[in-house]
Amino acid sequence: MSYSSRGWSTTLVAEISRKGSWGSMESVQDPVAGLSVQIVELELQILSPLGLGRHVGAALRGALFESLRSNLNVCLYKHLPSCQPCTLRQVCPLSGLLATVDDEATRGHDVPRPLAIRPPLDGVRVYPAGSVLRFGAAFFGDGARYVPYLILAARELERSGLGLRLDAPKRIPPERGLVRLGRVDAVNPFSGARETIRATDSDVIRASDLKVTARDVASYAASLPARSLTLELLTPLRLVEAGKLVHPLRFDALISRLGDRLEAVTRHYGAGSSATGYRRLADQARDVEVARDETRWLDLETHSSRTGRWSPTGGYVGRITFRGNLAPFLPLLAWGALTHVGKSATRGNGWYRILGPEESVA
Repeated sequence: MSYSSRGWSTTLVAEISRKGSWGSMESVQDPVAGLSVQIVELELQILSPLGLGRHVGAALRGALFESLRSNLNVCLYKHLPSCQPCTLRQVCPLSGLLATVDDEATRGHDVPRPLAIRPPLDGVRVYPAGSVLRFGAAFFGDGARYVPYLILAARELERSGLGLRLDAPKRIPPERGLVRLGRVDAVNPFSGARETIRATDSDVIRASDLKVTARDVASYAASLPARSLTLELLTPLRLVEAGKLVHPLRFDALISRLGDRLEAVTRHYGAGSSATGYRRLADQARDVEVARDETRWLDLETHSSRTGRWSPTGGYVGRITFRGNLAPFLPLLAWGALTHVGKSATRGNGWYRILGPEESVA
């Protein structure tokens, strides 16, 4: 495939192996057997000092969106207020990846995006020249077909820049920091497997079958303790129940939102699979208690260049331990560590990891 933008072109070669191709599925006996998750990790080499806002995930998502929409000229109807009225929305990678529309959706046109940004967790907001910014993205089900587009959008940041350049005179609009796309890997966080799909300075993107499958999730869930479990909330977890924020965190509210999240993701990207059975766990979840709460509320806001408005995106971060009969919820919790949960998941919010017993007491 050949992509051109502003007089230059990038040749993208997807090397399809005999094992499969972008978006292929593995079928196993599971309520969400058709769902898989492909996680890619990208390196951005910093060429000039730059600063990012407090919500790095939102900054990365916004920069990638703009790369697809404007810099790569993927969007042909930029004058439209959204993707919904566009006649090309069913085939447009911008709509499919970052501005999803579903005319048959029961809760409005917007549906879950097929990816969630996994922002850097080092807390760095200022990157000096010579440093490396590493981030990831989780693609759900057949949404993995958009991996090459995300990599192209990241490559385009070499031209459009990222964040605020700190060694340049102030001006309006501000000058962006200079970056270069480095290596891109597909990873499986459960097994630790890693495979390079795009080498530094290469235009070749190799299709990979390295994905987290339903079998991987089931195996990982079976290894988790069934009586006490600690979650480390890596990015702000913002749960809403009946139109109100959940304060403090409750296990049943978490399970309810996880069930909704997985049901929506599998319905749109899971090759016909269904996770509706998980949504019935909320009643059982009321018997699970919070044994230890070491979370804190982190206030954040993000700005929409489309609407011009600021929106609250803060949530809980830190560690929280649940105690009770956790066995029915372990597969759902394992899936949630991949899909994120709560508000602004696409921007990176609601990302957590499940700690082992030795880490829980650290």
